[in-house]
Amino acid sequence: MTYDFYGPWNENTGLHSGMYPYSSDSEYQSQYCNVQAAIENWTKAEDNDVLTYSEILEKCNNYITIWNEEQKGCYKYWRNNWLSSDEEKCIKVKAVYCK
Repeated sequence: MTYDFYGPWNENTGLHSGMYPYSSDSEYQSQYCNVQAAIENWTKAEDNDVLTYSEILEKCNNYITIWNEEQKGCYKYWRNNWLSSDEEKCIKVKAVYCK
């Protein structure tokens, strides 16, 4: 996944998703427009509708997992609950693709 942190709406250009802020970035750009900031803000967010990976392992271990061969991904369900997330098999497929 990547983000367009800079574009025609900016006076200056920059990396489309730099890991760290650039020294000339505005305060807003430094706080929000780099991968480090995105990760830090995401991990600090409290969203009851989003499960962390460890919560998925803990709370969804009785869910039935379905592998989608065409898309090389999986989802889980239990009763009326549905969840899509990357599991070990999905991550391996993506890692091989990246090589």
